[in-house]
Amino acid sequence: MQTDVLLHIGMGKSGSSALQTFLSAHPTCRLDGNKLPYRHLQYLSFNKEGRSFHGKRLYAMAHRHPFRHLRSVAFSFLRDWPDSHFEALKKLLQKLSDEGQDLPVLSSESWCLHPQDYLELDLGRRLQISPSLLCYIRNPVELINSAWWQWGAWNPTGSFERFVRSAISHLQSLEQSIETWERISEGRLQVVPLPSDITEDFCKRFGISPCSPVRSNVSLPEELLRFFQRHRELRPGPHEATADFYLSELLDFDGYGKTPWVLPPSMVEEILRQMRPVIERVSKYFDDTSRQRYEADPRWHDPAAFADRVAVSPDPPDRPLDPERLETMLFDAYQALINLRREHLTLQTRYDRLQAHTEQKSRES
Repeated sequence: MQTDVLLHIGMGKSGSSALQTFLSAHPTCRLDGNKLPYRHLQYLSFNKEGRSFHGKRLYAMAHRHPFRHLRSVAFSFLRDWPDSHFEALKKLLQKLSDEGQDLPVLSSESWCLHPQDYLELDLGRRLQISPSLLCYIRNPVELINSAWWQWGAWNPTGSFERFVRSAISHLQSLEQSIETWERISEGRLQVVPLPSDITEDFCKRFGISPCSPVRSNVSLPEELLRFFQRHRELRPGPHEATADFYLSELLDFDGYGKTPWVLPPSMVEEILRQMRPVIERVSKYFDDTSRQRYEADPRWHDPAAFADRVAVSPDPPDRPLDPERLETMLFDAYQALINLRREHLTLQTRYDRLQAHTEQKSRES
């Protein structure tokens, strides 16, 4: 008997971290019963070593994790798994399903464009699952601008123009990937243009309430990004983003400048020229509400939607940063450090008291 599961097949810079943060904070979500024939969604994740996490343990581990969430790894990591790892995951999915009364949920931002890995690993048979799929996609212009600051800017060997060309080529595989996923799921596929609040959309889609907004992996403001560009040792590579999550928790970015816009009009036009037909064909998988939102949003179709965004150089600044902005950042960082020290001292005091109590009990016994 196959186990029904929900796979969030995410894409980078398309809201996956926010959704994973919400699910990690609510690993068991009660459903209202009107949307799906299940009592709960049961969120779980697995890592490349084959360990799986769910329930209270997942919640506790996510709370301690720098990203504040757990997510499943790329399917490519599963190629080295022994059969025992697949068997253990299969049994866990069956357990969480509770004989079909609950729906296990898995999520990764690396799955959307790699359905062949799923097929080559024969995961449907090995895990005995019947997957339903959910994929949020972001308009390609804003995605590429955001992706530059997430990855491209920190690659010491890559140029900006080469990064944009590579990103377009990568995204053009979306249509074929979605078609493959549609066959894998036997039509149980939802593709959704990224809304302003992904967690709110997810909760409404599956009948979860209440649902509070979640922000995670928020793009850093200009001041910090330019500071990192001038001090590359602080951001040595494209996958060294842990500090971003720490900083977004400690500093209020709302008072800072926006993430720099680095796409000139000619690049915006080229991105939309190449991606518009791909997205239009993918849009056949939208439901009616999603299609209306897609058709009403010019960012998917019209370069003029970005006419008010003045492109700046993607390269590191050749002169010192604005001293007023640096002073604001230093002021906020100072306050954050003081608050952290106070919290540390409070926790240290509690720990010392607990340690002393434990030692006293040990002596008395």
